[in-house]
Amino acid sequence: MDKDMFDVESILKKSPKGNIVLSYFNKNNVLSEACRKNIVETIVEHLIENKIHASPKCMENIADSIVKLFNVEVKEAYFINVPKKKPKGMLYQKYHNTITKLKRQDLWEKNAKSNLNGDRLFDKSVENSPLTIETDDPTILSFKRWLQFNVDPLEEVLTKWKQTIEHRRHFLALSSNEITDILDHWPIYKQSYAPQLIDIDFEFIYPGKSNNLFDTWSTFVHKIIPFMTVKIKDGHSKDLLKQMLELPESDLEMKNVLIFALLNSLIVPTSKTSYTDRETKRKRYIKTSIADGRESFLLYVSTLNDLYVQIQNRIDHCFETKQKLQPFICIIGSNYVSCDEFYVYYFGTYYKFNNIVRAVDICFKIFQVFNLNYPHQSELVWTFIQKFIFKINTDSDVQCSSLASLLSDLNNP
Repeated sequence: MDKDMFDVESILKKSPKGNIVLSYFNKNNVLSEACRKNIVETIVEHLIENKIHASPKCMENIADSIVKLFNVEVKEAYFINVPKKKPKGMLYQKYHNTITKLKRQDLWEKNAKSNLNGDRLFDKSVENSPLTIETDDPTILSFKRWLQFNVDPLEEVLTKWKQTIEHRRHFLALSSNEITDILDHWPIYKQSYAPQLIDIDFEFIYPGKSNNLFDTWSTFVHKIIPFMTVKIKDGHSKDLLKQMLELPESDLEMKNVLIFALLNSLIVPTSKTSYTDRETKRKRYIKTSIADGRESFLLYVSTLNDLYVQIQNRIDHCFETKQKLQPFICIIGSNYVSCDEFYVYYFGTYYKFNNIVRAVDICFKIFQVFNLNYPHQSELVWTFIQKFIFKINTDSDVQCSSLASLLSDLNNP
């Protein structure tokens, strides 16, 4: 197919909706959500009209062209290539849904045109290809067995870990897996150095994004504090905010702790928890409070013994309510401004860190690498970190107007 067919600007100029988008961008130098929707619809209409089967590579090329034309846009909003899984993003979703509807109505030809550069057609045979969690490669299987029974030397662990990364990614991508399955197959995740392994896995999924939190942290702090001073209304949160603003410049770690503690006050939870009333047997709903969101994201305790007690309480509560206990961050100290121990906990495993930023970094990566859902109490904060810090957008992201507004304000000051 002619490469010129993916000249995004030309395609948009041929469409009334596309011309509206171009005019809006020329005037405002940003795109609204409606503009993004019009871009995607116009491109998909072009693909359908020309009977083009668009492979993942083709979709990625189009997304690159969109970002080149609209330089304030993020590629991941339109297309995300997820190894061994269906792609994600607005562009893929719209194209896939449209093709599916046309096939159901027998309006889509199986022998449609090929896509750019002769890539494999992205039809149902590709889309439904199964994920293979075992491999015939005896070397990979040997490395996996070695990793199941050895924890050192670290250099050899890291080498074999990298060599088995694609095989492991196939396994972790399966939605049917529980954390217990993951730890049974890859028990080395329980080791104290496992954060290094998680870094490797995350970099494989999202190349070039592993250091985003560290690289952007100073800029993020500079941007987020003014919004906190204006938008935080909760009384207790205002007290924490006041403590943070009064900290000397030298207390960077305590300031970082308070910034994370205040995120659920800036992005107020909107979720609700359901339970069955024991007397009436009726289902009732409780709105998630700011405190609930904060504790779901960042558990503060005074001593290590208190931490063990609180975690056991959470385990018991989840068992009673038939919920899953998701990974979370733990901090230990007499109060928020005197914390000196930082942990990430999940399924009996503790990782200890020297600072809160690294703890948040690894906790976020655990969700991504293990294919886990965020806890509903703090899903807005985790989604904010995902979108603003790591620049990752997926079709399954929670939708919330306050989150969208904050992201827009921060990205377009």
